[in-house]
Amino acid sequence: MSGQGHSVGLHPIVAGTADEMLAPFLDWIARAPADPFDPQVVVVPNIGMAEYLEAAIRARAGICANVEFLFPGRLRERSGVAASWPWSVEDATWMVLAALDDPELAAACGLTARLEERPLAVARHIAELFDRYHSYRSGLIEAWRRGEFVDDLGGATLDERFRWQYELLRVVDAANPRPEPAPRRLPDRIALFGTGAPVGAQADLVHALALDLDVTAFLLVPGPLPSALERWVEPAVAALTHFTADADRPTDAARLPDLDLHLCYGPAREFDAARDAILDAFADDPTLTARDVTVVAPAIARTAPLAAPILGAALEGDTPETPRRLPVRIADRVPSSTPGVALAVDGILGLAAGRCRATEVLAVLRLDPVAAAFGLDPDAAERVVSWVLDGLDVRWGLDGDHRGRWGYDPALAVGSWGPAIDRLLAGVLIQNPRGTAVTLDEHGDLIVPFDDVSGSEFELVGAVAAFVEAVRVLADR
Repeated sequence: MSGQGHSVGLHPIVAGTADEMLAPFLDWIARAPADPFDPQVVVVPNIGMAEYLEAAIRARAGICANVEFLFPGRLRERSGVAASWPWSVEDATWMVLAALDDPELAAACGLTARLEERPLAVARHIAELFDRYHSYRSGLIEAWRRGEFVDDLGGATLDERFRWQYELLRVVDAANPRPEPAPRRLPDRIALFGTGAPVGAQADLVHALALDLDVTAFLLVPGPLPSALERWVEPAVAALTHFTADADRPTDAARLPDLDLHLCYGPAREFDAARDAILDAFADDPTLTARDVTVVAPAIARTAPLAAPILGAALEGDTPETPRRLPVRIADRVPSSTPGVALAVDGILGLAAGRCRATEVLAVLRLDPVAAAFGLDPDAAERVVSWVLDGLDVRWGLDGDHRGRWGYDPALAVGSWGPAIDRLLAGVLIQNPRGTAVTLDEHGDLIVPFDDVSGSEFELVGAVAAFVEAVRVLADR
């Protein structure tokens, strides 16, 4: 572990785990600033890391006060340092959309047809692309702004396939005045904790701040791994080398946890498998508590609607008087600054043009504007998730004909929304605890009424059926 300084500049501390850096971090936090009213600013990658540090500070000092945890984006806002791409993804989305309103530019970019189908989604995808360039290849943005169609890493001329991105970025940049950065609002010293070495624009920002402030960076870089896994940490090691010459990778071999691999066919089944593994762990070790368990999932905004209903499903013996469920708390989910109506419109258009996977439909149905339009509260939405994923086993497609657009046999409707909605509606009419197939139409087709619908949920069934039908009508246009 490398040493720590006490003056203006960058002072890195590198370790393989957060626990190894905790003691020096607590020593850092214990040194009160000269002005007791100045907050101690700590930059963390997520809310989980902030809670971990807050608990550690309370355990040592008995209290955690005047410590301010910031995410990297907020550090940029308060740094007073100008960015090569100063716009948020949300703002850039509308700027890109305005630029592509020029038919000639849209045609030169090869986006005319896609803009006719999903203009907002196309613009947001490009805005996210430019944002990633800024985050990881800030030099590329600067080179393009200067009119140099080159690769920022090697200086070579880029492949012509990227010409449209170059032209579009220059149009967007020229059409939108660059805002001046707000005055710096940071104390004389700050700390970064719990990330790998910053790269791209974030590394540039930290180095710029270190010219004027005391910046201590507690960086996570694993020690040597078995040869089969070593390639996975090569980017982290390279980032550390590029970020600072004053710290080295830990020399102690990384400690690897036990690993069980479960192959699952989708996010819902992944959460099912995770729940089973957690319950097995609790059965094997009575000292474990829910606080000891962390479930890590990619794309949390997309998978979060499934986490609470599946991980927190009722356990054996659960009753209203004595509930028995795994407590579930979703962390690292931040409010989107994209207007809810815009998200809802884009989501609905995406369903109409896509395969209508169960998780996609449920995610759109849970958006506030959509839920309000169809009269769904949060409890009702979770009930629908349980029906669709557990009882009705919906996979994708509105019905067999809808699946036929992707080359599948239209007769293969099993697992699509159409039969599922028919079963829900039939369950409103007929109680069917034995799962008996019945005939409800003049064609003599058999259907098994869904039996998990109570009398108070008839309106909820109607709302779900109305939403799916609205998507079907839009998809048929």
